[in-house]
Amino acid sequence: MDFAASPPEAGASRAWFLEVIGTHLETAGGAQGTRLANDTDVRPTSFALAAARPNPSSSRTTIEFDVPRRAGVRLEVFDVLGRRVATLADDEFPPGRHAIGWDGATTSGERARAGVYLCRMTAGEFRARRTIVLRP
Repeated sequence: MDFAASPPEAGASRAWFLEVIGTHLETAGGAQGTRLANDTDVRPTSFALAAARPNPSSSRTTIEFDVPRRAGVRLEVFDVLGRRVATLADDEFPPGRHAIGWDGATTSGERARAGVYLCRMTAGEFRARRTIVLRP
């Protein structure tokens, strides 16, 4: 925001107020954001990785994540032994809430076995993990 104003008289002071009408949002997963009045886009205020939905899943699950500013994001899936099973995203994302689906396919294109997996999000210094359960 930028505006021109004349300097105050000597010995006088000025108070400036900015009124923003909107809604602060916080989800059960801890993600936070703001929505300005008359705006449908949520603008996250911090990086966040939400729980996969549905979870457990037998076919496809969706992973949502928040990016407060343009950033490189890497979203990976690991088995419980720490072996990378799939890389779902490794790209730069604009600010906002994003969703990526995982159909249970491994990097080689095979179907991952039923079991527990860890989804890891990395964005700069930010790191978060969520558990994903694949059913047969």
